[in-house]
Amino acid sequence: MGYATRHYQVKGIQRGDTQLKATIKVSEDVSSSKPFELTTIDLYSSRSRHWFAKLCADLFAEPEALIKEDLAKLLQLVEQWRPEKKEQQRTPRSAQGIRSWPYPF
Repeated sequence: MGYATRHYQVKGIQRGDTQLKATIKVSEDVSSSKPFELTTIDLYSSRSRHWFAKLCADLFAEPEALIKEDLAKLLQLVEQWRPEKKEQQRTPRSAQGIRSWPYPF
């Protein structure tokens, strides 16, 4: 997701009872070799969000308040995200053509 020249790419999400950790890559262009930051933060922690906003404000040379607005939007998107349920059950190894021990020699 991006706002103006600020791009945020969520690489991973870990939910807990009181935590919502996200690994986020931020850059002016997440697909290039421009300077970027890759950090895991707890989006439910005010201290983490404040620290991350300060870090991104320095990276983008933007006001910290603007980055905090971005993080509020990002928090809402991450909270709404639900992992896709797998449609198919895993096939047993024996059904995949993989033999169990002992192998005939």
